[in-house]
Amino acid sequence: MKSLFACAVVLAMLSGCSKKKNDPGENVQPEAVLKKEDVMTNLSWNPYQMAEWYAVSGKDTTFMKNDPYYGAVMRSVFLIFVDDKWVDYYVGESFPNKDFLGKAETFNLSIAWFRPLHMNYGWDEKEGTMFMKGFSQPDGLPYLFPEGVEIKLDKKGYNRLKTFEEAKATRTTGNMRFHYEYDGKTYTLLLKQMWAYAASEPKRQYYVVF
Repeated sequence: MKSLFACAVVLAMLSGCSKKKNDPGENVQPEAVLKKEDVMTNLSWNPYQMAEWYAVSGKDTTFMKNDPYYGAVMRSVFLIFVDDKWVDYYVGESFPNKDFLGKAETFNLSIAWFRPLHMNYGWDEKEGTMFMKGFSQPDGLPYLFPEGVEIKLDKKGYNRLKTFEEAKATRTTGNMRFHYEYDGKTYTLLLKQMWAYAASEPKRQYYVVF
């Protein structure tokens, strides 16, 4: 009888250890940490493609690329970050990729001048991440983003490459994923780095997104 009791105690202890080992609380991933000097330095070196943009409300997902207006914007408007403060844009269009292997996308952008989106960007010291915020209607466009709403960089959605050589060798493109809340929906915007690789004609530049 004593041996049965001892076995029961041992089994209970082993069961307790097993539960503790598999407790999700023991496997909590540490919060991602961004460094201001990494995110904000040389941000103006690349324009960015609006590669993904969608809104989620409950079980419903709305993809902005399927909207006639926003889809056209995503294909022709490319964001740039200027003077450590302003979000502006170039206009351009895609063309068939004949220069790179794989699924790379190529674009021809007009770089004669950039136009203001009337958005600023900066670093949120308290939350430790980058933000964008619109303050009036863009130049030459209707509103793209809600005025006054902060669009925050996802700390786990940041991966910016430093050189074209690195991007070309790995066939990967850096990206920044942002989120914002508006009208009961959660929006996600994915920006991808674009890399200049050849001049197409005066004041126009070829870019590639890997």
